[in-house]
Amino acid sequence: MITETIAFNHTPAPWSVGKNYHDEGNNRIDIRYPHNEWGDTALVAMIRTTNSERAQCDAKLVAAAPEMFKALVKVRYLMLSAGITYENADAYNALDKVIKSILA
Repeated sequence: MITETIAFNHTPAPWSVGKNYHDEGNNRIDIRYPHNEWGDTALVAMIRTTNSERAQCDAKLVAAAPEMFKALVKVRYLMLSAGITYENADAYNALDKVIKSILA
């Protein structure tokens, strides 16, 4: 199995999308993670917008962030292992730039 280990101290996955709260014309959706073995959750992020559909889409994107980051790191490692070529250099550079911006 090919892996690359990167030390990055973020809130542990999995993150999940909470309920959609309506507050004075705004929509609020919490992004949460399991806090303990009793089923309690803790807040990771909060999405607030007047557009309910956009709030839901944004919340799903944020909740997927830990898994997306892990996938980006794996793909970058696989590309390095296979070799960077003229055909895949732009894709590798884009991946590398995103990963470095997250770790900065």
